[in-house]
Amino acid sequence: MKRIIALFPVIVMISALICSCTFSLNDFIERSVETKAPDGAIPDGYTDHSAVVDEYGIDPCAFEIYRYKDSSLFEKNDLYSKASDADVEELRLYFSNFRSWYQKDLDAEFDDFSITPGDWFCIRDESSDPSRMTEKYDNYRVYFFDTETSTLYYIFMTM
Repeated sequence: MKRIIALFPVIVMISALICSCTFSLNDFIERSVETKAPDGAIPDGYTDHSAVVDEYGIDPCAFEIYRYKDSSLFEKNDLYSKASDADVEELRLYFSNFRSWYQKDLDAEFDDFSITPGDWFCIRDESSDPSRMTEKYDNYRVYFFDTETSTLYYIFMTM
């Protein structure tokens, strides 16, 4: 009986350690794969949706495709801007950076040359936040609507 009483604090400490590690890991995984878009960034009304996800749920990247009938939802959406020549280059840099980290091949799904002036885009880049101590391209969400194909491409990256 004395052995059980003596081991009880050790068992409680080990159990607490295991539980705290499990909760921390779960919390990390939930934050790592949180790809939900801000309200309105992915408008309702799409006709098709596909997403490439990591089978283990811990990939810090996400790539999704939404198909729409036309560009009218993006023209009316205040979150989106019409791409200029300078915006095209910036968008291509984001997609290039994304390709360098993404575990899967995007070539079948996306071509950088489909980004042209007149397309619609929204960039949410939290990399420049000084409180996060991150560098450019460490934490971003890019929504790119190709007007030629009426397709929204959504990429998400977090470090």
